[in-house]
Amino acid sequence: MLRISPVLLLLTLALAVAGVAHADTPKALTVSAGGKPDTAHHLSKVEIDARVSSVSPELRRCYLASATDVKGAGHLEVKLTVQRSGALRAVEVATPGVPVQLARAIDGCVRAAVAGLQFPAKKATNTIVVPFFFQHTAAPNGGPQESCWDPRGCRTR
Repeated sequence: MLRISPVLLLLTLALAVAGVAHADTPKALTVSAGGKPDTAHHLSKVEIDARVSSVSPELRRCYLASATDVKGAGHLEVKLTVQRSGALRAVEVATPGVPVQLARAIDGCVRAAVAGLQFPAKKATNTIVVPFFFQHTAAPNGGPQESCWDPRGCRTR
């Protein structure tokens, strides 16, 4: 018969309960009594997209202009802390896998690009994380290729 140590059983149970407690309710989003997100306290996806989409091309340019030598996948993460007034309180830029000197250049460019962002006033401070993912390939003629799909076959010249 298999014997299970009481300490091991207690530890396993404690870890399982802790995992469930953290997975149940996201703390970043408050839900009103009607089951909808509390937009009086938190920025909605629409409000965030409307502001961030205006600077997204510049954020991409910041990364691509400095990280041209980075091979493989690249990741830029911009974390914005928005005050209750809607003004930016803090900006954090993460560029894992990018050399420090290039990361500093990206950081300065990103901070300049988001400096003018203004969000709607809310009853609570909000934190927004904007991720960007990049893929660099060294393959000749890499990139989008014209293709065709037709059940009768594709015409060639």
